[in-house]
Amino acid sequence: MNAGLDQLSGRNRGLLAVMALLCATVCAPDAAATELFNRGPARLVLSGYVQQATGVTHLPWASEGVAKGLIPEDSAFQGGTLRVRWGLDLGKIARLDVHNRVLWNLSAPPQTTGMGSLIGVGSSAPPKRWLDLNTTLAKGDGFAVQHDLDRLKLTVETPVADLKLGRQAITWGFASVIPVADVWVQQSPFELDRIEKRGVDALRALMYPRDDIEMDLVIADRGSWAELSGGLRVAYGGDHVEAYVVAAKQWRDLWAAAGVTLLVDVWKIRTEVAAPWSLDDVPPGGPNGFDALRASFGVDRIGSDITVSAEVAWNGPGAGSPGGYLKAFSAPALQRGTSYVVGRLYGAALLSWKAGDLWTLSGTAMANLRDPSALLAATLQWDVAAGANLMASVYGGIGDAPDLSNPLAPRLGSEFGTYGVVALLQAVVHF
Repeated sequence: MNAGLDQLSGRNRGLLAVMALLCATVCAPDAAATELFNRGPARLVLSGYVQQATGVTHLPWASEGVAKGLIPEDSAFQGGTLRVRWGLDLGKIARLDVHNRVLWNLSAPPQTTGMGSLIGVGSSAPPKRWLDLNTTLAKGDGFAVQHDLDRLKLTVETPVADLKLGRQAITWGFASVIPVADVWVQQSPFELDRIEKRGVDALRALMYPRDDIEMDLVIADRGSWAELSGGLRVAYGGDHVEAYVVAAKQWRDLWAAAGVTLLVDVWKIRTEVAAPWSLDDVPPGGPNGFDALRASFGVDRIGSDITVSAEVAWNGPGAGSPGGYLKAFSAPALQRGTSYVVGRLYGAALLSWKAGDLWTLSGTAMANLRDPSALLAATLQWDVAAGANLMASVYGGIGDAPDLSNPLAPRLGSEFGTYGVVALLQAVVHF
């Protein structure tokens, strides 16, 4: 398949789990952990979850031009995640956390771009690291099963700092749709497994010089000495105001970031900005410094039955027009997982309504404001029992379809115009 078409088809399949924008707000809470052992200072507990997603997708543009016969117009998919969490408390000062994660997926007709491109299962870019701890259990024509250790973390509490060593989840920043300052491992908006984000191998020290001040120092493995990364976040948390500043080295970039959140009654107003500066030569016209600026402004309404969020984001590393989208797919920002969108200016809105104890209805709109194009989605959730729910989702992209008249140079007409229509059923059970 032509390289550009391969990128295009893989991108569409990787986007089939964009319903995670909804799942992030409505997934069931964890069930109580099961105690397996408790003797003296040692205590072993077990918890986890299993989720399964099944869906169909329709791409109207796949029946035209060079895509005909190469990209299926209609396809079906199934994927799931089993995560088993082991927690070993070693007295009051130490804890060991280990997570086994198994992912599986099936597609019909079989897809060609590998597991990372299928229905969002594992679509968040895996962190580069010296020790992978990932095993392919089975792989064939249209299916794959993988296992990895996604957490392997030792926590030790000392009088000076809480030390966390090993594979762990680290989140910086406030943005809910398009991350701005989450420089360690960003979770793709198109990830199926939204309950837990990917772990990064790091040494982390959390210090609390005052009750309202947190200092977060991180040194992280990126797979080579040249790309060894580190950063410091200093955060303030008051009754109505939260703020942070960040200085970091990520891969071969220097980062500076800052953000503030203001709580006014039931409304939360948030904004943040981040700018990377490359330590290497940047190709002519490539984003750097102010040109690579990322920023977001959002408003959230916090309520027991109704939740409303709106966000506007600027993505400096993105392309300014659809003609640059295919090139943006191979840019470092997307390859490393520090961005999952290819444009520059975005708007997003989310509305969630809890109708009684059992039902939740949610809607999401995400728009590339320069194409223009948009993705509209809706989810109905039924809380079957404590720690278990079923969700039915449907979503579709609005915008110009891809131009496939030239097989050597396919061109995206818009970002979300490539998405087609998807219907999805998902079940989540916590244990």
